[in-house]
Amino acid sequence: MASIKIDDLTSVKPFDPHGEPSGLGRRWQRWLKSFSMYAESKGLLIEADKADNKIQRRALLLHSAGEAVQEIFETLTDTGEVKDYKKAVKALNDYFIPKVNSTYQNHLFRSMEQQDSETVAQFVTRLRQLVKDCDYGEQAENQILDQVVQRCKSHELRKKLQEKGEKLTLELLLSTAANHELVQSQLENMEGRKDVNLVCNKQESVK
Repeated sequence: MASIKIDDLTSVKPFDPHGEPSGLGRRWQRWLKSFSMYAESKGLLIEADKADNKIQRRALLLHSAGEAVQEIFETLTDTGEVKDYKKAVKALNDYFIPKVNSTYQNHLFRSMEQQDSETVAQFVTRLRQLVKDCDYGEQAENQILDQVVQRCKSHELRKKLQEKGEKLTLELLLSTAANHELVQSQLENMEGRKDVNLVCNKQESVK
């Protein structure tokens, strides 16, 4: 049986079940993923022949989640016995993760566009997070690709991507975008130096 020190229990912050309802499910999924990584790092792996691990992992889950989640958990049905870790997780998932309206999620996905402050890679990451709740299935990557081409902020980059035609993949898109952003940054730095030199020359000529 894995041994966990009391001091280690503060490694996972309690989950706040109060807040913006539309983001509750996604926040819970992130918290649960973080908890799972932490529990597994402590040797609490879920295996058929390790009942003690299931008992301790379930207890650690509820302890780490905090008092607010514990109070919610006590009101839920079909949470299983002390060794039923998966049932406890399912009950909490059913509570925190609402049934997804794929039509609305598709609408949100289609309304997304690249922000001024983000790279194409960051934009793709946001799209990947949202596409999980859409109903695109195996076409998810193609939908992300299309959305970037249509909603990236650089017209020059959009032209480059469209010139790739059917050869364009998400991997190629990301590499093309990264190279384009690097060149743009270098050009801006070069232009900035030119402006500085021009000002300096003018000041020298006045003296």
